[in-house]
Amino acid sequence: QNVFSSDVDNFWKAYDKITKTKDSILQKKLLEDLYFSKGTEGLKAIRKARNYTSQDYINAINNYPKFWNSVRKNTLKSKRYQRDLNLGIEKLRKIYPELKPAKIYFTIGALRTNGTYSDNLVLIGSEIAMTDKKTITDEFPESIRNARRKFFDSEPIKDLVLLNIHEYVHTQQKPFVDNILSYVITEGVAEFISTKAMNLPSASPAINYGKTNSDKVRKKFEEEMFNMNNLYKWLWGDSPNDFGVRDLGYYIGYQMCENFYNRAEDKNEAIKKM
Repeated sequence: QNVFSSDVDNFWKAYDKITKTKDSILQKKLLEDLYFSKGTEGLKAIRKARNYTSQDYINAINNYPKFWNSVRKNTLKSKRYQRDLNLGIEKLRKIYPELKPAKIYFTIGALRTNGTYSDNLVLIGSEIAMTDKKTITDEFPESIRNARRKFFDSEPIKDLVLLNIHEYVHTQQKPFVDNILSYVITEGVAEFISTKAMNLPSASPAINYGKTNSDKVRKKFEEEMFNMNNLYKWLWGDSPNDFGVRDLGYYIGYQMCENFYNRAEDKNEAIKKM
């Protein structure tokens, strides 16, 4: 079995109990007893990766009831995606036969990631990754709406399989070096290989924007790539940049991979090297 979703079921059992009391101490106890203590290794890993505390969950549950009620039905569809995700993994194996096994975990987080990875674990933040146009987000303060706009203004659930194949590719990569160029290559490889395996276009708006504005995006990246203070202008953040489009580092890495692949005489070897 590659795909696990018990954390989603356990979260909603805890949620139903937590929302029936205003006692903050009891709320935390219910969260611990009904969710954390029953959690998979995937839940433990995503909590560690995003530094999720019990208070983060309690705040999210108490402050955004309309959001949770609107996203609940989608998150409970996680079992339906097991077959599609396994098919996606097999498509990835076809272009990269050396694929090492990894596990995919549907979890519920506290609104800080739609997906990430840790070692050989793919970690889905289902409360963001499975939102759609019916998800209610008007309870969020503007700062959170802005930070999550790329999710809330789209329909991530439509690209759920592609997202997770992207994260699955990360589980196959060697550790990155701590500089911006290494980070964008790491993300670019995952984005390029996942779209190649799935035979689908990237769901990232940054890729389309970069393709149509390649010269000026590349020029600015070359100016800023050696200063780590610029990291969140290019990846994983909403720091202001010259283009008003976040995560353009994905485009930089993706384009490097595409160029490398197109020039390679041995395409299979190119994929293996990436």
